[in-house]
Amino acid sequence: MTNHETFRLGERVRLKKLPSWVAELSEETQQCFLLFVGRDSIVEEVDSHGLYVLVGDKEIDRNVGGYRNDIRVEAEWLERVVPG
Repeated sequence: MTNHETFRLGERVRLKKLPSWVAELSEETQQCFLLFVGRDSIVEEVDSHGLYVLVGDKEIDRNVGGYRNDIRVEAEWLERVVPG
């Protein structure tokens, strides 16, 4: 098992790239994930599977519809955003 950085609730992170398993999801879900790549997000929670939950901003909601769209990913796909 590879050691990955861990993140705290409320911490600002960025999705580095799409996880390979996203290709198996619906087109709409893939589009949502794609909109998170390279975008600053806040860690809203860690789910029961240990996945980090990131909630989209209003621009993501406008693009995919709905409200507070979220994605869930493993730590290996995230990087910490350094303030400044």
